[in-house]
Amino acid sequence: MPDLVYTTLDITNEKDIVEYERAMFRAFQNTEIITLPEIWEYDRKAKRLRTKIPYRNQIIYIARLFDAIVAGTAINYNMHEPLQLEMIGFSIDKSDEHICEGLGVFCLQVFHETIPIGIQLKDYAFAQIAQKGIKTMYGTCSPKKLPGYVQLKFEVIDERVFKGEKKYLLKKALP
Repeated sequence: MPDLVYTTLDITNEKDIVEYERAMFRAFQNTEIITLPEIWEYDRKAKRLRTKIPYRNQIIYIARLFDAIVAGTAINYNMHEPLQLEMIGFSIDKSDEHICEGLGVFCLQVFHETIPIGIQLKDYAFAQIAQKGIKTMYGTCSPKKLPGYVQLKFEVIDERVFKGEKKYLLKKALP
C-alpha cells in the first residue's frame, strides 16, 4: 500500500467515523471561527467534531498518510434537506440537481515529502464531484479563509453577519 492514499471515508464504519471526527477536532480545536459550534457538533470530552449534516447525505474525501487521516473535505449532495449554509441564514436555489455543498475542509499535514497533500486532495475531490455531474458547488467561509477560496476560483455571492461574525456565501462553477 502506498504511503499516501486519496479515497472516500467509509461512513458505515464507526472506527473510520471516529478517526475522521478526531482529525477534524485536531484541525479546528484552536480555530478563531466563533460560530462553528452553531453549525457543527463539538464533543470536547471525546475530542470529536462533526457537521450537523447527516453522514448519509455526505461523501467525505480524505487523504490517508501511513493509514492515518491527515486531510479531508466533506461534501453534501442532498439538497432536499436543510443545508449548512441555511443554518447561517443564506439561501440558494436548491432545485438544480447539479449542485452540492462543501461543508468543511481540513489538512493536518501540508506536505508528504514534496507532495502537497491538501492540493492533491482538492484535485481528487473536484474530479470525483465532477464525475457525479455536479456543475456548481456552494459553501461558506469566514474572512480569514476567503483568500484561499478565491484562489480556488470561488466567487462571493452573498455575505452577512451571523452571531457577530462575518460570513460569505461562495459559489464555484465546476467543469
